Amino acid sequence: MQGLIIKCCLLAGWMLLLFGGSLVIEAQAAVDTDVPIASTNPAYIPLPSSDTTEATVAAGVDATSIPDLPDVYNRTTRNRYFEVIAEDYGSMQTVLQMAEEMGTLGSSYYAVSNRIRPILVQLRRSSTVTFQGDYQIRPEVNGEVTIDIKWNGDTEMATVSQALASGFLNRAAIARFGIDATATVPDWLELAFSQLLLTELRSAYIDHLCAHALRVPMLKAAHLLNAQAPFVEGQALVANNAFFLFKYVESELDQDTFRRTLLKLLAGREPLGVLQHALPEILKNRKDLELWWAVGFQHYVRSRQGRFYAMRESRAWIERFAVMTLESAAGPQRLEGVQLWEMRHAPNMHRQVLQRLREIKLEVQKINPVYFNSLLSLGLVFEAIQAGSKEQFYQRYDQFLKDYADAVNLEMGILQLLDY
Repeated sequence: MQGLIIKCCLLAGWMLLLFGGSLVIEAQAAVDTDVPIASTNPAYIPLPSSDTTEATVAAGVDATSIPDLPDVYNRTTRNRYFEVIAEDYGSMQTVLQMAEEMGTLGSSYYAVSNRIRPILVQLRRSSTVTFQGDYQIRPEVNGEVTIDIKWNGDTEMATVSQALASGFLNRAAIARFGIDATATVPDWLELAFSQLLLTELRSAYIDHLCAHALRVPMLKAAHLLNAQAPFVEGQALVANNAFFLFKYVESELDQDTFRRTLLKLLAGREPLGVLQHALPEILKNRKDLELWWAVGFQHYVRSRQGRFYAMRESRAWIERFAVMTLESAAGPQRLEGVQLWEMRHAPNMHRQVLQRLREIKLEVQKINPVYFNSLLSLGLVFEAIQAGSKEQFYQRYDQFLKDYADAVNLEMGILQLLDY
């Protein structure tokens, strides 16, 4: 009996495999035929670039029908106060350096957080903008600020400086007083910060300000404090006076009092009342204000206020300038030493060499005398690359290394003598 049951079970199993398997195959075939060959939802098509040709062809799109998009470069300053976007790498680097300095300068006077999104600086071709003027500031309620700068061959350093100063002060005003405070930021204060930035970037610029101040009449303090654009007396005159007023007020107050005074001015409070509160013993009325300002103006005009980098700071600048970052399809490529010569024909290299020469000329006025020869020798190295002279390159690079080593030894000797 048990043997019969076993035989029946085996027979049933064979039948199930024979007929059940064919049913499974037929069911699977029915499911497969329900799927269309071409999906009704087309594949995601990325933005056109040199890396996406295969993707567009695979998706059934003619790559030639997609317009070429310009290259876009963007970098964030090391202090994270600004982000610069441009179609030209050299232009982006120039403005990035200025923005870095503006962030350091502005944060030394106003406590502005750099933990939120950096102030966005967009260098836009003239043909793509619709706003009037050389730049526009677009503040947002959440504290974000966008600076659009009309960028062409005629864009001046002073324009960029003013745009960066205005953008930073707008960020500071929103952070402390809200979006409505952007309308009350004094125009003279923006101009003062733009001039402060230019003196930080070019220490000799203070001589230009002093020479200009001696050629034109001084503005009355009450008029200067309430001046608004467009300036009937000329923006250059207002900017010049604004710089010296800022520096004189700073010299008259301790650091904490000066910062509180700047906050009140940023909030749009009546400027004469703000200054009287800061200097109650000196400024009792408007006549006192004008006399105090006349003395202070003459004091600052007739005393040069330039400065040099410290030795360590100068050494850091030279180490930075001796290395170049070349943008390529494979990503950023670090070049130093003989690589600078070997890669001289690389795309964008010529433009970057010119940019580096501009940066060196900008900083040579502020470099510490200990490192002056080193920076000068490095500039000659890049001039040799520009001229295409291999012999000059190697001679000048050897001289740069010698000058740099001598400067480092001199710095160490000075610090040892001073027991640092």
